[in-house]
Amino acid sequence: MRHFEAWAVLTICTSRITIHAEPRAASDRIASSRRARRLQRVVRRPIIALWSPRPLAKSVLILDVLYPSLRLLHLAAIILWVGGGFSLPVVADIRRTLALGTEHGKALHARLVTTTRLVVPSAVVALLTGVALIQLRGGFSAVAHRFHVALGLSLLVFLVGGAQTNPAINVLGRALASGDHIVAQRAAGKLVWCLRVEDSLRLAILVLMVIPL
Repeated sequence: MRHFEAWAVLTICTSRITIHAEPRAASDRIASSRRARRLQRVVRRPIIALWSPRPLAKSVLILDVLYPSLRLLHLAAIILWVGGGFSLPVVADIRRTLALGTEHGKALHARLVTTTRLVVPSAVVALLTGVALIQLRGGFSAVAHRFHVALGLSLLVFLVGGAQTNPAINVLGRALASGDHIVAQRAAGKLVWCLRVEDSLRLAILVLMVIPL
């Protein structure tokens, strides 16, 4: 009988220890998971550790201030780049001016130069802020491959603009200034073609940046 009572007391005590230990184990698991999530948030930003001896505080500053500011500047630059370089009104202006005569060519060339001075700096800012945003998110290895393709297409836009579009604008301006209607027509045709190629590339970039393929 005494052995049975001792066994019963030991069983009750063991069960009480188990019951009290289970909530403690659950709270320990919750605390460890929270620590793991904090660690992941810091590890995902390896660039921050190079900037400050207190990477966690610096990461809060970057995520709350720098990243949204860069993203806003990036979006504003894209709006100016895409909207200012949209070819439909520019092409209509070129064709209307050529139809009126070469005496209106000087004003047309001035409008084209003004548009170029708006679009090119906006494209440069959009490219630089885009690369900065990618670096803040962990580098090119941390983003989807569509961003890599978009970056390559952006560089291709710069290549087309520098090698084809700007020379065509200059040739068109000289032809209109000299009154050479035939050369002006050829330069205008080449310029229209270059502008449409740039429009297609910019549209592809927007699709890659917005739609998760």
